[in-house]
This record gives sequence, structure tokens and C-alpha cells, in this order.
Amino acid sequence: MSAARHRSLSRQLLNIITFTTTVVLITGAIARGAYDIDTFQRVLQAELQSLAAVLSANNAAALRFDVPRNAEQSLESLAAKPEIMGASFFDTSGDLFAAYTPRNDPPPMPDFPLSEGATFTMRYLMLVQHIYHDSDFIGTFHIVSSLAPLYRQLAHSTYTMILVVAACSLLAILLSMRFLRVISVPLTNLIATATNVSVTQDYSLRAKKLNDDDEMGRFTDRFNQMLEQIQSRDVELHTAHGELEARMKKSKDEHAELDKARELERELRDKLSRSERMESLGQLAGGVAHDLNNILGPVVAYPEMILERLRSDDPLANDIRQIRDSANRASAVIQDLLTLGRRGNYKLGHVDLNKLIRNYLKSPDFTRMSDSLKNVRIVTHLHEELAPIHASSHHLEKVLMNFTINAFEAMSNGGELKIETYYRRVGNLVSGYEEIPAGDYVVMSVSDTGTGIARKNVARIFEPFFTQKQMGRSGSGLGLAVVYGVVKDLGGYIDVMSAVGRGTQFTVFLAPDPSSLPDIQEQEPPRGGDERILVVDDIEEQRDLAMRILDGFGYQATAVDSGQSAMEYLDVNTVDLVVLDMILGDGMDGLETFREYIKLVPDGRCVLVSGYTETDRIKETMQLGAGAFVHKPYSRDDLARAVRETLDR
Repeated sequence: MSAARHRSLSRQLLNIITFTTTVVLITGAIARGAYDIDTFQRVLQAELQSLAAVLSANNAAALRFDVPRNAEQSLESLAAKPEIMGASFFDTSGDLFAAYTPRNDPPPMPDFPLSEGATFTMRYLMLVQHIYHDSDFIGTFHIVSSLAPLYRQLAHSTYTMILVVAACSLLAILLSMRFLRVISVPLTNLIATATNVSVTQDYSLRAKKLNDDDEMGRFTDRFNQMLEQIQSRDVELHTAHGELEARMKKSKDEHAELDKARELERELRDKLSRSERMESLGQLAGGVAHDLNNILGPVVAYPEMILERLRSDDPLANDIRQIRDSANRASAVIQDLLTLGRRGNYKLGHVDLNKLIRNYLKSPDFTRMSDSLKNVRIVTHLHEELAPIHASSHHLEKVLMNFTINAFEAMSNGGELKIETYYRRVGNLVSGYEEIPAGDYVVMSVSDTGTGIARKNVARIFEPFFTQKQMGRSGSGLGLAVVYGVVKDLGGYIDVMSAVGRGTQFTVFLAPDPSSLPDIQEQEPPRGGDERILVVDDIEEQRDLAMRILDGFGYQATAVDSGQSAMEYLDVNTVDLVVLDMILGDGMDGLETFREYIKLVPDGRCVLVSGYTETDRIKETMQLGAGAFVHKPYSRDDLARAVRETLDR
């Protein structure tokens, strides 16, 4: 059945007609055979009955007068009939009177008592008939005829019927093949059309109409009408689907823009809240410090006056000195509070930042710290032609001191402290810890390779008394708050980048003295392009910023969040340049990622970005073949110019 279902329709119809014709012919042949058998039996029985009547009448006298010889001679006439297997006469007592046996094989004998009738078996017909003379029973006649003629006739009939059935079946097949085309060809045409429509989804196809007036012609018309309706619906569906996709894309874009706007609003709100909180804390600290200054004035002055009146060996002199020293330390804390409250006493002037840093590194305070941690390496990169700034050297030194104190405390197990200065032109508004407007800046950067600061705590590190260290054992908790106050008082900006386990970098942006601003040649606006660029950065905000900048210049930008993800992407995709952050999260950093990249693409081009300045790993990456290096936070033009220059090499 399974194989039959996979045959063609014309083949199935042909098989049905052939099978039906054959069954009908065979049934007819069987019926004819049965009829022939029945007729032969009846004819044979009638012939034997007639023969028995003749022989019985001819031998009645022999039986009556007991003359067996006459009966036997009469029976010998049966030799003319080869089918007769035997015949015999019995007297009234049932004893054999005369017999005819043409073969050595004796014929079957009837059972006694002898009763009239015919008996058919598979081999013969046995007839028993009583003989009467003048109404007197005088004996019994028994005759047996073979059925071999019947079987010969059946065999002949069977061969004839087989030939007839075969001929009729062949004729039926030939006629069916001729007449089935009227049905199968239109159906095959419909099936082929339906198959093409299913495979190609082309509802403009139509079935060819072969018969105009019959049922197949009308069925073809209905099928084509159905295809027209489906085609019409399909066009409507495609149109609706296109409109739906356009609306979904528009909605998705609107949602993305809304999410970005909400994220920007949240960041601005957080920065505003942080600024207001710092302002409020500063005002509070300034007010308290102002009142404490008034109270502390006598405590600072009177010990000096008392010491002038006491002898140097007076037992009270040492106690008075301790009071004086404690009052001086309290006065220093109050000065920090005044600085935090933006009420500090600033003596502004031209400050050479490089000279200030060199002098501080030679100071006793710094020497004591560096001597206590011999395993901390001090590295400086100072721009020799740095423009002077209009600032307070005392307060800038306090900023530098607080940065270095925090760095040493974060590197109790050793590391590297790096202090750098350089000139930076910011082309567009840069978003870091706070918004840094476009302009020219003298930059001081202090970085360490210590324990780092958790991202959740970075936003609060400039708040007064916020510290992860034990209060009272490491300063007053005002160090970075004072740094923030000083930078704000000097009209500058501050940025911080940190990663747990990798270290921290503080960057201060200060405006140079306009009268000594170096002559910097104006650069042409950067050019864009349509090259494929992969951005690798573990900070989502930095990835989004780079993508928006590159998309704005026409590049085809894609972003991933780790070195491993970058290599998986590059295994199956080709890019023209990689923008690679040097400080990535867990796993491969920028140097390791670039090594794997040039193994895959030996002439691959790359732009390095980092919030740190050129560390040893950055230098090693550059030596391996990386292109430009861009400082974070970078401007739109900085990144675009570095990308274009690297692509054009």
C-alpha cells in the first residue's frame, strides 16, 4: 500500500483497471469451469444410465435363465468405451453373475446391500441400477466410468481461459492507456502546476486547460481562480508585512533613541545631583571651618605666647608644645575644609607645572613615602614645552600630594606610580567623570597600578569623608574632596578611570595662561569613509560613543565587549580596522588581543585607545604594528582623525 501511494495517478488508474479486468475474467473463467464440470457430470451420468438400461434389458433373459456367458459377451461390447473402468451383473442374492474388467486393476465395487444410485469421486463415477423383468427383480447392474475425460476437458478449458484472460488483460491495458490520457493528463498538469507553485511560491502560474466542457475543464477553471485569489491575498499580505516591518523598525529606532535619551538624562541628573551634593557639602564644610577658625585662633596663638614666658626646662613646656602642634594640625584640617567650601585663600600666579612636580618629588614628605615603599617605581613623563597656568602653586602641590598619597596606599605590595603632563586640545564636549568643554588644556595625569576602585564607588570618591580605608588611620577623609575643590576653584576639570586589580588614573584639565599659549597649527576637519571597523571596549558607554562617532563619519561600525568576543567575530568576518581599548575586563587585555589579531590578519590595522598614557604594554603593542594611539576621554575629531590616518597608511 505504501508503494502504491507513491506511484503516479495514471499508473494507479491503469493498475486498478487491469486488476479489475483480470479479476472479472478469472471469476468468469472459474464460473465457466464450474458450469462445465456440472454439465459433464450430468451428461456422463445420463449416458451411463442409458447404457445401463440397454445392457440391463439385453441381459435380463440371461439373468432369468442363469446364462452368465451371454451376459459376459454382452459386457465385452464396453471395450469400445475406454473410459469404462468396469461393469458387472449381480443376481438377486448379491452374488457376482458376470463382470467386465478391461484392466488388471479391478474397478471399485459397490457396497452391500446393493442400492440404486450414482456416486461421484475424484477419479470415477459409479452407477448401480436394479434390473426388473415382468416387474420381478432379477438382479443388479453395476458400471464405473473414469473421470479422466473430464480432467482433460478442464485442462484444455483452463489453458484456453488463461490465454483469453491474458489477451483480454493486455487489450484492457492498451485501451486503458489510450483512454486514461483523457483523465490523467489534465490531472498531471494540475499536479505539476500545484507543485511549481508550492516550490517557487509564484502564485502567478496557471494550469493549462485541456478540456473545455467536461468536469476536468471546469475543475481546471476553479483551480486557476483559486490561484488568482491566493495571488491577490499574497500581494496584500506582502504589502502589509512590509508596512509592519517598517513600523516595527521605526518603533524600535524610536525606542532606542528614547532609551539613549533616558540614559543621557539619568547621567546628567546623576552628575547634577553629585555637583549639587558636593556644593552643599562644601558650603557646610566651609561654614563649619569658618566658625572653627575663629574658635581655634586663640588655641594656636596662646601656646606660642606661653612658651616665650616659660623656661626651656620648665616641665610644662613640653605639654604646651603638644597643644601647639595639635592646634596647628587642626588648623591645617580647617584650611582643607575652607578649600572644600571654596573659601580658601588662593595666591594666584604663573605656575610652571613641570617645575612644581619636580620640586614636590624632591620634598621630604614625598621622600619619606617613597623610602617607606621601596618596591614602588616612580616614572615621570613631563612635556618639556608645557605652557604655564594661572593657579596657586600651594594648592596644586596639595592636589599632587593627595594623588600620590592615595597611590602609595593602593600599592602596599609594590607597583608603578606614573606622573605625566601634556598639552591637550579637546575639539568637542567630552563626557567623563564630568563634562569637559571643548578647548585647550594643560593636563596633569597621576596613575598607579594598585588595587583600583570599584565602579560603583567612583561616583562618590570626591565626597567629603567617603573612603574605603579605615577612618582615622589614613588621613582625615578630605583628601580627594580638597582636590575637587581646588580644581573647581582654579576653573579646571577632573576625570578618573579605575579598574579593580589594575589601578587608577586621575587626570586634571587646567586652562593654560592665554598669554603663553603655544602656537598650534589648526588642523583640517577629519575625513570619513565607508570601511568596516570593529570597536573593542568593555565599557558599554564607550562602545556606544565610538559607534556613534564612527557611524557619523560613514563607517560601518560593529562593537564587542572583550578580546575573546573580538577574535570570535574576526574568525568569520573581515574588517578594515580595529579600535582597541587597552584596558579590558576579565580575560585578554589590549596587547594580548592585538597579538592574536595579527596572527589571524598579519597586516591588520589598529587604533589603540586608553585612559592611561603610553604604558609599557601600549608601547609594546605599538611596536607590534598598531597604528595611532588616542587618549581617553577622546573627542569626536580625535578618534575620526586617528582612524582615517591609520586607514590611509
